[in-house]
Amino acid sequence: MGLDAAVYKQLNELPFTKEELRFISLDPRTGQVDFEDAALFRTWHNKIKAAEKRIGNIALVDLLRAEIEKILGPSSSETLLISRVLYSGTHSGDMILVDDLFSLKQEFALIRGLAENCISPQLENFLADMEELIAASERNSNPIVFI
Repeated sequence: MGLDAAVYKQLNELPFTKEELRFISLDPRTGQVDFEDAALFRTWHNKIKAAEKRIGNIALVDLLRAEIEKILGPSSSETLLISRVLYSGTHSGDMILVDDLFSLKQEFALIRGLAENCISPQLENFLADMEELIAASERNSNPIVFI
């Protein structure tokens, strides 16, 4: 068990044929493509994501949350990182909307600024992975989805 996140590509960037599109449905909130045809799924399921990252298992998510809480202090519970990403090591189905990405990037800058090179390798890897997800979200105009 653990926490994973992904950003889906725009449907119009995927080279589906008109025939294949008949067997595809799209979640307009997330950009997730669902396949009604097993052969299509086998062919495409690994090609529909612009980015996918393993955030960590339950223990690592707890460790990341504790480190951020230590850096930011009592106000940490109000951050998107804590309230929408690291609040649980097993949540899924929720998302970070494109409109929230600027705030999320500001939180990264604040953490790095306050920590002054005292960030654990795990937290640095997490922030780098989240930055990749943010970049993919901005490029594809789709949210970061927890899966």
